[in-house]
Amino acid sequence: MSRVISSTGYAIGPKILDRLVETNQFLFDISYAPENLIPGKGVGWKAILHVRRLHSQVRTRLHRLGKAHPKYYDIEKLGVAINQEDMLMTLVSLSSLIWDIMERRLGVTMSTQEKEGYLHLWRYTGYLMGASEETLALMATTQKADATLESLKMHLVHHNTTTGKSTATMVRNLAAKPIISRPIETIGGILDPFTSHMALIECVTTRE
Repeated sequence: MSRVISSTGYAIGPKILDRLVETNQFLFDISYAPENLIPGKGVGWKAILHVRRLHSQVRTRLHRLGKAHPKYYDIEKLGVAINQEDMLMTLVSLSSLIWDIMERRLGVTMSTQEKEGYLHLWRYTGYLMGASEETLALMATTQKADATLESLKMHLVHHNTTTGKSTATMVRNLAAKPIISRPIETIGGILDPFTSHMALIECVTTRE
């Protein structure tokens, strides 16, 4: 996965802040309210399909470049870019890993119902992104999602020069740079989506 990310050049240079802000906005769009996922008009639904289109473009680009220049992206060694396993890793990282970190690092324990609901959100997101039924079956329950995450850690997570470079670049470009340049207003304790979005835009534009 790190090779795919580095090949796009979007997460290893000065644009890393833009990438993180866009990811934050994506998470906000799909999880803020149920109506955001209404097919055809929900902002979250549209955001998911937009990401699916971007994934398709990256996959096609790297496939063509890999055929012409194997040293740039070795398809035989690395496999199809953004494949089912890559998507599964992303889905369980944004579900199982989240509640694991909340419990171990923050002392916040989600109820079984909350975990199941949050996992359902990511299964639906995966479905819209093109994850197969076989892939989604590996996160059918919270227990399966936890087990799948541990299995994928063993298979996909390992240190190499690419991940080291990406991490170093991220730290260097984000050092002493707040993600939000001003406080975000809330409505009844919930983030106001318009104010949040404008604050994020302001943050990005002031970096340019």
